[in-house]
Amino acid sequence: MDGVFLKISRAPEPTNIIWKNVSVKGYKKILMKLLSIIFTFLSLVASFLCILAFQYLKRNTWNHSIYLSILMSILIAIINVV
Repeated sequence: MDGVFLKISRAPEPTNIIWKNVSVKGYKKILMKLLSIIFTFLSLVASFLCILAFQYLKRNTWNHSIYLSILMSILIAIINVV
């Protein structure tokens, strides 16, 4: 074995393994990753659109900007929890 190196690492603790996911194979694993990426992207887009909408309201219609800022913070916190 000239020029071939093995990478050796310590095995994970059994409590760190999600055993029900060990049997997930092939397309299902790729599908789950893709759904996760899509959900993350949609969450970011929703947060961005909320910020844009509140910025528009703050500049054009509402005089009480402190209340709008608080409302915007609460809404974004709720979106991040979901």
